[in-house]
Amino acid sequence: NLKFNKRKTHLQGGVNIIFRKMVAGLLKTFQVKSNAMSSLGVSGNRSLKRAEFVSKANLHDITDPQNPVSLGGSLDLVITLSDLEDPGNKDSIAVTLYAMNGSLLYSGNWNVSKTNEKELAGGNIEIKDIAYFDRDPIRLLPTNNAATVYPNPSAGEFKLKLSGIQGPYYLMIYDVSGKHLKTLYGTSYDPMSFGSDLIPGTYIVSIHQWNQVMHLKIIKQ
Repeated sequence: NLKFNKRKTHLQGGVNIIFRKMVAGLLKTFQVKSNAMSSLGVSGNRSLKRAEFVSKANLHDITDPQNPVSLGGSLDLVITLSDLEDPGNKDSIAVTLYAMNGSLLYSGNWNVSKTNEKELAGGNIEIKDIAYFDRDPIRLLPTNNAATVYPNPSAGEFKLKLSGIQGPYYLMIYDVSGKHLKTLYGTSYDPMSFGSDLIPGTYIVSIHQWNQVMHLKIIKQ
C-alpha cells in the first residue's frame, strides 16, 4: 500500500513480503519489510500501467514466528509492477533484494542479469495515478559521486561511468518534453550500457540513488 501524501512531497505506506525457500532440506519462511522508502514512480496508459518502487528494507527468518531471526538491515529492495486493467488478469510483479555491498540476496524470477516480472497466481495490482513520475524530496548527488555518460553524442549505445556511487541505483530516460521513456536498474559493480534503441534527438538522463539524483543531457545522432 504505497502512495504520496496530498502535497506529493513524501511517500506513505510500506511493503511487507513473505517468501519461502528450501534451505538444507528445510522449508524456511522469510520476511522482507520496507523501512525507508526512497522512490515511487508510475507511468503508462489506461490499458497498461507500470510502477517502480525503491526502498531500504530488513530481512528476517520467521520460520518460527515466536522467535524471528534478523538476517540484515539497510538492504536494497527494488519492486516493479504492471497493472493490465481490472480484475487483475495478467498483472505481474518483480521483487529483487540486494545486500549493502550490491550482491543479490533474493529474486522472484532472476534471468541472467535482472529480475523478470511474474504474473500473479491470484489477487490484483492497482496502480491508480499515472499522471506523474515523482519521488521523495531529493538533493543533488554530491560532486564526488559523479556520473559520466560516454560517448556523448553517440550514434549507437551510451555507457555509464560511476565514481563514488556504491550499491544499486536506477537510471531514468526522458525526452526533451519531459516524457518518461524508460527506467533501468543497475549496481555500481556491473557495467551499464543503454540507448541503442533511442531515435536521434536530445534526452535527459537522471541517475537516482535513494533520495539523491544527478541529471545529464545526452544526444543521440
